[in-house]
Amino acid sequence: MVATTASLGGMSVEEYGNRVFNEWRIGKAALDNGVLVLVAPTERQIRIEVGYGLEGVLPDALAGAIVRDDFLPGFRDGNYEAAILTGVRRVADVVRARQVLTPEQRHAVASTSSRPDVFLWIVLGIFAAMWLAGVVMAGAVFGQAVNVRSGSNLMFGIFAIVVFVNLPVFFLARTAFVLVPVALAGVVWGYRRRPLDWVSGGVSSSGWDWSVSSGSSGSDSGSSSDSGDSGGGGSSGGGGASGSW
Repeated sequence: MVATTASLGGMSVEEYGNRVFNEWRIGKAALDNGVLVLVAPTERQIRIEVGYGLEGVLPDALAGAIVRDDFLPGFRDGNYEAAILTGVRRVADVVRARQVLTPEQRHAVASTSSRPDVFLWIVLGIFAAMWLAGVVMAGAVFGQAVNVRSGSNLMFGIFAIVVFVNLPVFFLARTAFVLVPVALAGVVWGYRRRPLDWVSGGVSSSGWDWSVSSGSSGSDSGSSSDSGDSGGGGSSGGGGASGSW
């Protein structure tokens, strides 16, 4: 079965797909051999939901490879109809062949399909490390500015914290659990260490200095379902795969 929906209604694509699979009673109850292809263009999500009876024929790794190789390229180009036809035909061919994959074949499919993911995680890890370093430095500048009472550098530190902390939190609130403690640690670290010359240059100890000049050191230029009793109605739970574009 193929289903498209205008909205997932706040549910994950996995939860929505499982609900549709069970409510539509896809497949035969005695065999649990149903497959659902769910496409949610608004949320840019796709799900292949597989019944228990086809778990050996269409395992998660193979379903994931079909999502990545047959559905997502066309979706990214906006060719939804062609991509759905291509992907569904691939799923139908696999199910029709009824070839149960051996453990070695499953491992080969999983290894091949996971290589882009590993590279992507490496890139994301490097980017995350660089971003966390920016959070620490923003907090450190703020802490040092408070230490030496440099108003201009205090404003720069506030601006940097807003960019490095509030920007990702705005898109994903859960990042606050990581970014806020890291920023606070940077503030404490910056406050307790010896101020950098460009932060402390030209600042008197008698009060706050709100001038833009950073003293003799010069200014810095940047910052860095249930089965039926007799008729149709298989239950999902044999796995599947999801994707987004």
